[in-house]
Amino acid sequence: MRAAIDIGSNTVHLLMGEVVDGKVTVALQVVRTTRLGEGCKDQVLLDVSMERTVNALADFQEILLDHGVMEPPKIVATSAIREAKNAGILLERILAKTGWQVKTISGEEEAMLSFAGATSLLPDRGESVMVVDIGGGSTEFICRGGEGHIFAESVPLGIVRATQEQLDKLEMIARITPIREKILGEVGGLPTKIIAVGGTATDVSAALLGIRQYSREKVHGFLLTEKALKSLKEELAPLTGGERWERYPILGERSEIIIGGLDILLQILSAFQCEAFTVSDAGILDGLLLEA
Repeated sequence: MRAAIDIGSNTVHLLMGEVVDGKVTVALQVVRTTRLGEGCKDQVLLDVSMERTVNALADFQEILLDHGVMEPPKIVATSAIREAKNAGILLERILAKTGWQVKTISGEEEAMLSFAGATSLLPDRGESVMVVDIGGGSTEFICRGGEGHIFAESVPLGIVRATQEQLDKLEMIARITPIREKILGEVGGLPTKIIAVGGTATDVSAALLGIRQYSREKVHGFLLTEKALKSLKEELAPLTGGERWERYPILGERSEIIIGGLDILLQILSAFQCEAFTVSDAGILDGLLLEA
């Protein structure tokens, strides 16, 4: 049994499982909302956010020990730590508290891991597929073209960033459009299928499914339509974060920032002229275990 951890701008995510026939069989998933990127000004992480993140990792260490996992997990840090001027302080605190080394990966590495994980559980029907991984601080776009060519790029557009910077529709489009044009140029056409991974897509899908306890099996493969996203945004936009949480408990602390995530999803569909995402619960952590 192996484990992998992703330290994101909004959440810290633990996945424990085994790789069998090129797929990850999941034994345990745990998510902690630590809001590492919250209130980050001038690319400096707040002390309280770093403390929440270190404590979450210490909790994960206890969980792994309780499950008999002695091998250190593979841990990656994404946009919040990638961009932070004081990231070294956080990494030193994590090492001191847990003895764990954290690898800060590039946007392209993040994209490739997400693509490997997301496509591992979905059948390959020869479609032109793009994987979109919406995180807290960035969104990764990964598309496979002819002759195995992989386009992978990270954009500074995530659910936390969109909320903190109060990004409107035009600003989101301005960040997404260059990616569409690059894909047209490098891949030779727009994808016929978009796979969405990450907490925004999976939590929204769980809310639309009406489930109160998260289930990978129920969410994986869910068709997240533009119509459903617009309807959910219209329903949630007038409500406070607390009211959204009460109506859809599955959203948890993401309730405060979910409108930004819905806007990103909608603008991606619009830019790529698609009506729906296929949601995959497998992503960067599955990619890490497959790589290992």
